[in-house]
Amino acid sequence: MGDAGDEMNPGAMLFAVWAGNKLRWTDVAVPKNETSFKLVMKDSDAARQKRMCVSGSLIEISKGNDDPKIFTGGLVSNYGDIYRFMAVGSTGELVAQSRARLCGVVVGQYAYANTIGGQAKSVMLVGMFDLPENKAATATATP
Repeated sequence: MGDAGDEMNPGAMLFAVWAGNKLRWTDVAVPKNETSFKLVMKDSDAARQKRMCVSGSLIEISKGNDDPKIFTGGLVSNYGDIYRFMAVGSTGELVAQSRARLCGVVVGQYAYANTIGGQAKSVMLVGMFDLPENKAATATATP
């Protein structure tokens, strides 16, 4: 896994495919974030594989893969920080502009072209949304 620009990092994509089959809510839901947006921006190598939960508004969300089902998109936090994600599990009724909480594993930074012709950076997460369906799946999962 590593930082990426405009296209998903192949290692992050492989991790997302694994997560689509194996990840459970209890794997990503942490009582206290293990890193922060600013720490990932400072040194993504040191922050990679740490877990965090972020709340905010969905910028966009769309199905990126069918088997396993993986949704990709963006989320702007309550502090204005931008997160890109690959989400597995249920996305319920979430659509663009929905308020959501996402918990996941940091896979690096993601750079993308912004509207003024420059490049912006975000934190890239692989995880799942804080939804009852995802919590219930963990409760009924067998080892």
